[in-house]
Amino acid sequence: MDLFINILLLFSACVGGFLLPLTVVNRLFSWLSDSKFKAFLEVLLYLLSFIIPVWLCWAAYSQDRTILSSLSATPVLFLGIAPLWMTFAAYTCSDIFTHLKGKPVIPEASISQSTCPYQMRPEDPGIFMPAMNRIYQLDRTLLRIEIDGLNPDLRGLRFGHLTDFHLGKHCHRSFLKHAVDLIMAEKPDLIGITGDFVNFRKYMDDCFDDLAELAAPLGIYAVRGNHDYWVGADLIEQRIEALGFVLLDDKTLELHKDSHPFILSGTEQRWKKDPPDVDHFCSDSSLLKIVLAHTPDDFPLLVGHNPHLVICGHTHGGQVCFPFFGPVVVPSVYGRRYASGLFKEKESLLYVSRGIGCYPPFRMLCNPEITIVEFV
Repeated sequence: MDLFINILLLFSACVGGFLLPLTVVNRLFSWLSDSKFKAFLEVLLYLLSFIIPVWLCWAAYSQDRTILSSLSATPVLFLGIAPLWMTFAAYTCSDIFTHLKGKPVIPEASISQSTCPYQMRPEDPGIFMPAMNRIYQLDRTLLRIEIDGLNPDLRGLRFGHLTDFHLGKHCHRSFLKHAVDLIMAEKPDLIGITGDFVNFRKYMDDCFDDLAELAAPLGIYAVRGNHDYWVGADLIEQRIEALGFVLLDDKTLELHKDSHPFILSGTEQRWKKDPPDVDHFCSDSSLLKIVLAHTPDDFPLLVGHNPHLVICGHTHGGQVCFPFFGPVVVPSVYGRRYASGLFKEKESLLYVSRGIGCYPPFRMLCNPEITIVEFV
């Protein structure tokens, strides 16, 4: 019995030690602007998430001591380990509750997915752990939404969504072109891009050369993400506008399909120091309202302005998901609440895409995706 208790205590402390630094990354770093210092802290916390479990195993057994005997010999050790057990308990209880509760049914929406993998070329860089790395297993997601009171002439409106390219060495332009070709094959009426175009400025030409192949009858619209503000928000703006795309930097437009109006808004307020600008959202309009945002953290604020759909990325779906636990690294002040998929609050829907690229270049049980939204 003592052996079982010691194994359980050590296991839970190790898992808690792995999760606690990642929780700090999720919750705290969502408030910080991108910088070299932030990147350094992130790497440090990722290292801690592996160092803490290794140290616990070494500390527990290096002198032939179990967890129980170590606590008896050094009671103050409890103060160091207790937060790890609490983290493990919080995650475990949350996951058990989520699985028992099940995912809420949203009757007005349906989702179907198919995988359209990118075929690697000989000149492409190798990828880490290729047997389980899903960075090139691109999903095509079709989200069909039925909206009460929607103008019948807008039924069939198709909106294409791309996000989080993070163009770089592994998420390269050939892979982006594959995503662009897939979205164009769907013949969307308009396309929205929700930020994080490149990881570094040297990939700017490759990224926007590929995006130049995008076209849609009602136009292409974009907002910038946190990485874009780090790389250079003005440079990204120039590239967006040079392609004839429209940057929705806290702006709202009235668009028309066959002379029938609907509203498209964009927000970048999360990455600015100014107070939120919400006057442009047309809250009282009865028209179909779509909002482009980079992060799901904007959703609770946007719900008060009655959008029919908010669509975003940013989280990458967590990139690395574990069976039962799901994702553990989700850069959001709400933790894993809006990791990926479809959500509803009041009468507003939120769709969080897993995005196309990733940083670092590794995905497990979390495919990248492009999204087509069809209003029916």
